[in-house]
Formats: sequence, C-alpha cells, structure tokens
Amino acid sequence: MDPKFAVLGPVQVRDSAGRQVSVGGPRPRALTCALVAEAGRVVSVDRLIDRVWGDEPPPTAVGTPTTPNWRPASASTRRWKAGN
Repeated sequence: MDPKFAVLGPVQVRDSAGRQVSVGGPRPRALTCALVAEAGRVVSVDRLIDRVWGDEPPPTAVGTPTTPNWRPASASTRRWKAGN
C-alpha cells in the first residue's frame, strides 16, 4: 500500500501502515501540497519556490528543497500515485 495524502483541510500524510507521518511546519506542508498537486509530473524548482513563497521568495529559497527538513515530504510524495 502506498502512502496516503490529505491536502484539503489539515495536511496529513499516512504511511503504508496507516500511521500519521509528521509533515512539519507551514513551508514543508506547502511543498507537500505542491508536489501532490503535480503527482506524476516533473516539477521545476522555480515552480516549487513559487508555490511555497509566492512572488517574494527569500534569497535562500533555491537551496531549501534539498535540505534535510524537506526530504521526507518530497521523498514520500515521489512515491504517491494519482488517485490515492
């Protein structure tokens, strides 16, 4: 069974055993939602930055999706399949 994502209302991720997985704060939740919305497609870093920070990203935004705090959400989302 694949991980399950809920993005309408509170953002929730459940692992294959149904246990809730911590997504983190507002930005990791926004990243999770952006990746779920683009499931099955390649998403550019520029598009992710736009989804997470909007028109005024901080100068450090380009490196942020590769930091350890972001990896759990992006790794889980890559395994997500449309329709789950």
